[in-house]
Amino acid sequence: MARAKEVKKRWIPVIATKEFGSMELAEVPYSELKTLAGRMLKVNLALITNDSRRQNAEIAFKITNSDEKTADTQVIGYKILNAY
Repeated sequence: MARAKEVKKRWIPVIATKEFGSMELAEVPYSELKTLAGRMLKVNLALITNDSRRQNAEIAFKITNSDEKTADTQVIGYKILNAY
């Protein structure tokens, strides 16, 4: 029986757009850089703004391009979450 080749996964920081201060949103694992483009990431607005009153909104980001050090994003939407 053939054994599957183990792929070493690395982690890369995902950076927000300039509107959100180019802050680090998260770190995501990847095996090849070309697999990062197109991934979606949803982040609570309270985490981005450090304002707990904005926890009822969620911003959706899409990874557009990446290099060896960071992955850049663009905003693709937002959603107001239910309070109950």
